[in-house]
Amino acid sequence: MNNSKYRGVVVPMVTPVTQDGRLDVKAVERIIEFFADNKVAPLLMGTTGEGNSVSQQDGQLMVETAVKAANGRILVYAGLTGNCFAEQVRQAEVYTALGADVIVATLPTYYALTDEQMYEYYRTLADCITGPLMLYNILATTHMSIPVDVVRRLADHPNIVGLKDSERDLERMAQCIEIARGRDDFAYFCGWAAQSAHSLELGGNGIVPSTGNYVPEMFRQLFDAAVRGDMQEANRLQDETNEIAKIYQKDRTLGQSLTALKVMMQTKGLCEPWMLMPLTRLSSDEESKIIRMIAPTSPNENIKKIPQTENDKSIILKKLESLSKSAKFGITDSNGIENRILKAVWSGASENPLVQLVSSMTTYGGNILLPEGYTSDDIGLNRLRNDINDLLIKGELKMYGFIFSVKELTYGEHIQVKNLANGHIIETFPRAWNTNNRTDALEAVRRDLENAIKKGRIAVID
Repeated sequence: MNNSKYRGVVVPMVTPVTQDGRLDVKAVERIIEFFADNKVAPLLMGTTGEGNSVSQQDGQLMVETAVKAANGRILVYAGLTGNCFAEQVRQAEVYTALGADVIVATLPTYYALTDEQMYEYYRTLADCITGPLMLYNILATTHMSIPVDVVRRLADHPNIVGLKDSERDLERMAQCIEIARGRDDFAYFCGWAAQSAHSLELGGNGIVPSTGNYVPEMFRQLFDAAVRGDMQEANRLQDETNEIAKIYQKDRTLGQSLTALKVMMQTKGLCEPWMLMPLTRLSSDEESKIIRMIAPTSPNENIKKIPQTENDKSIILKKLESLSKSAKFGITDSNGIENRILKAVWSGASENPLVQLVSSMTTYGGNILLPEGYTSDDIGLNRLRNDINDLLIKGELKMYGFIFSVKELTYGEHIQVKNLANGHIIETFPRAWNTNNRTDALEAVRRDLENAIKKGRIAVID
């Protein structure tokens, strides 16, 4: 790997939109914050971001919003697509003026281009724009491949800083990485997510995985492992992220996979799965199937086996009651009376604000206690639950109360609980508990959890 300033994990960010096709600005802010927390950068309006379907106005608003949200913590890469060269130059200049760090340009696609036409397009674009330019090769959508020799010639242009290559060709990958080797003014980014670890082992500068929209922390860990030479760890993470990718990609077209990815992101409170025309949402049955497939991939070694005897269950009830008296995080009912079943005490030693739940709680709506910065709507609560779960999995946070367990803890048909007996921790509460009527929701939670305790479906961590 050379010493180019362009390196690391760049996630081709989805473009979050509302049902009527407008840019969801708040969702952009949430996703950028999610990326910055995990030290990955966004590529806006690439293939995963429906770049060809984003209007000029929304494209500018997205760059502006992302740059402000990033606040200098991470670079912002802005995608450039289209067939009108003059418009592309104008748009690139606007993006740069708004604070985009790099322009990532895809070939115009209406006409089949010769090798020389590809070269002249990028050379002229690089001459005409102010910001750094990165080439973007994606055979699957442009139906053209930028020849390696053209890449080699363009790498010498002072304003062309790298190549993002999504073509699935291992020989080509090695050749393009070789072009970047030994020079710090040109970087290679692998857009073939399933070969992320391999590309880094060969000396690539960075990776551009769409699955990073859902698990950016895993790709950051993969990159860091590869950089320090721990390819066993990098390859382990590669295998795990490949399995996660199958959830939204398997047996779907590219367009269908993008809305499926948004469905997965919705479970983390990041965005809704609306799409820009001509792409559309999946059916409700398909979306429900994706949600049911989502389960955490990392085991929690501290989880006890599910209690089997009445005595064990009695001990758990007493322990929970004892914990409730000293609990510093939880949910209260509409009268402000603490619900002992929902109590839990958290501890950790991290600068992450979630670990400091004890000191950062504020009250929303009179009945929900939340850390500062989290809203009391369903999106906010889902984000909180998933953020806490991520910290649990990473070992940055320990839970000394209860966690849900197993087989048949059901309330409605949308239960999303993984069996703790096989080492998996829960990711979200059942969707049916996320109701607008908070009193009813709390009663449902209380009833289901009390029944689960009696039946031995609650696991307690010492």
